[in-house]
Amino acid sequence: MENLHEKPLRNILIRLPAKQLAQMRCVSKRFNAFLSRPAFVRSHLNHSVHNNDEILLIFHQVFSFHEKPFTAHASHSPHIELTSLIKLPVIPSSEHTLCNVIGSVNGLICFSSHKSEYDLWGVIYIWNPSLSALVELPPYIMPSPDHGEIDILFRFGYDPKTNDYKIVKLASVSSSQDTRSCVADYWFQVEVYSMRKGSWKLINQRLPSIISRIFDPDEVCVDGHNGYIHWLGYIDEEMSQQKIVAFDLNAEAFTLLPLPYSIVHDDMFSRINILGVMAGNICIISRNIDNEGEYEIWVMTTTKYGGVKSWVKNDIFSDFKFYGEVEPFGFTLNNELLFEPHHSYLALYDSIGAKVKSFKFNTNSTVRGMLKVVQYVDSLVWVAPADQWKASSSRFASLRIGK
Repeated sequence: MENLHEKPLRNILIRLPAKQLAQMRCVSKRFNAFLSRPAFVRSHLNHSVHNNDEILLIFHQVFSFHEKPFTAHASHSPHIELTSLIKLPVIPSSEHTLCNVIGSVNGLICFSSHKSEYDLWGVIYIWNPSLSALVELPPYIMPSPDHGEIDILFRFGYDPKTNDYKIVKLASVSSSQDTRSCVADYWFQVEVYSMRKGSWKLINQRLPSIISRIFDPDEVCVDGHNGYIHWLGYIDEEMSQQKIVAFDLNAEAFTLLPLPYSIVHDDMFSRINILGVMAGNICIISRNIDNEGEYEIWVMTTTKYGGVKSWVKNDIFSDFKFYGEVEPFGFTLNNELLFEPHHSYLALYDSIGAKVKSFKFNTNSTVRGMLKVVQYVDSLVWVAPADQWKASSSRFASLRIGK
């Protein structure tokens, strides 16, 4: 293999598991240099996403790695639970034992660990289960305003322009607590973590003051792949008007995006809107409460990102009718709709095969805001800052790669 040209070598190696490729870095200097290239890591990642079976990890909103933290299911047969698929990370002994998934991008899972469900001050980790690699992030700034209750929201995303993974922290002073949303009297702090730099920084940008509440369930973790992260926000205390809050991970700036015209000019009290991602684009799943069981799906095209005219109604799911008490959560990376029919079990709807696939998963605790769905992606993305990753090229054999 040492004598192969780069193109056939690449075509062979992108088909191998990430953990095996990571171990092969110590074979020779050539392999080490080749397998460390960002271009190869991206090619391997792209091959993993589009050629491997989709596997979904179902986390509860609050979980512990000392117990069973998630269940794993192949999307083609979600009723079968996969066992022993992933080696769990070894988290240093700490009083922070309750965990929450923040998000997942390109095979990396970002989660926080707390003392209790109501503890705001926690430790944040980034975990690559493919490599059994875990990094504990340095502490972020814990705001201490003179009065009011503090709310903190985190999101995890990827900036393709700089090949960097970032966490955005929003802090507000609020008058109420809600596990699904952040109600703000005022927003006063935005902090961003860069994985390349290995550090947090406060930025001058503030969330637009017009936003009074952010709705942040984000059960299906598919946002943040294209350089933006998004929230659904309300711009009035009566919660009758909504906009999408977008954060550009490269420019580190906020913008407000309009909802589809027909939704904006409908009675917001008669609509339920769910923000998601479909085929890599932001989408809105909207239901008029007066028309029970019927949902509209609107997708924002990337060519006109940000304008009212960028919304296109998607009829691919028009043959699938929701009846009764059905709770849609969003789309997976394979564009299958995850939903909960009749508060009984989880299911996927495959529009190509026009069929429903059930998880047979007890949903006593999977009401909105009580679960996180993460796609397992075989990934070579390392979780250390860039300088540590480069330094590892000369001493890779000593790094901890799970066996």
